[in-house]
Parts: sequence; C-alpha cells; structure tokens
Amino acid sequence: MHRLVQATRGQTGLSSVPEEGSKVYQDRSIPKQTLFNDYNRMKPVEHAARIYESEPCARTFKEDLEAHLIHGVVFSRPDLFIMARPVSRSWAKDEIVNPWFNELTKTPNCWHVYLAAGDISKVWSIMPYRLEFASWERSNKLRFWNIKKLQHHGKLRTSPGAIL
Repeated sequence: MHRLVQATRGQTGLSSVPEEGSKVYQDRSIPKQTLFNDYNRMKPVEHAARIYESEPCARTFKEDLEAHLIHGVVFSRPDLFIMARPVSRSWAKDEIVNPWFNELTKTPNCWHVYLAAGDISKVWSIMPYRLEFASWERSNKLRFWNIKKLQHHGKLRTSPGAIL
C-alpha cells in the first residue's frame, strides 16, 4: 500500500490536507481551522505517519519504516520524508508493493516510492543511485514511469546534482 502525500497543494494534485468528506475532516470534535493549522505545522514524517491512522493499512507505520530501513532507503528531512526501495519492473505487483519482499537476484531497474510526504519534487534529487524507472501506487493501481521521460516533459523537477 503506497501513498504519495503532498504537504502543500499544487505540485502534484495530491494533498495531505484533508478533503471535505474524508474521515479526518469529518471528526467534528476538532474545530476545522485547528485541524488545518495542525496539518500545516506538521513535519513530513508526521504527515506520513498520519496516513496510517486515517485509512486501513496492512501494517503499521513502524513496521513499514523498519522494512524500508532494512530493504530500501528512508530519508527524513524538514522538507521531505520518503520510503522507497529498488525493485525490478518484472516482479509481480504483490512483490513490488510488499516492502518485506527483497529478491534482488536481478539488477533492479526501478525505484518504488512506497510513501512520500512534503516537497516531493525533491524526491529524485536525493536517491542514492540512478535507475531507469520509478513506480508508485495510486488508487491501488501500480504505475510505472520512465524517469528520463518524466524529466523531459517537466513532470519531474530536480535540483542541480540530482542522480537521474
């Protein structure tokens, strides 16, 4: 189960600020303005952890964090949080989205972004090495993108020195 979370609206169309009608938004015990102010003050890692509280997940945040610390990469900065791991695009969907699966007998060719929060335009500038593809799951559909094509079409912003 993968989620991209955007701390501020606009860059990807994804948002960690609750939409009207969402489970978090419907909690009327917290005044609406307070709820939105709390989201704006949270760090990206707190946004990421809150996803596990707001919808059903197969594992806890800590379990997924541990899996990515062992089998992937975890970056936590004041502006960005990401859990990702190298995978092979030829793997079955269940293998790609399971952070505990680690059958790297083939050379990985894809960064599977399991969860990201904050300024996700910076995700690709901090990956430890270059891979051809990026994948993530949105609405339970696994999507693959060629990283160079994303960059070419302007859908991927990188900082100078990015590994792409």
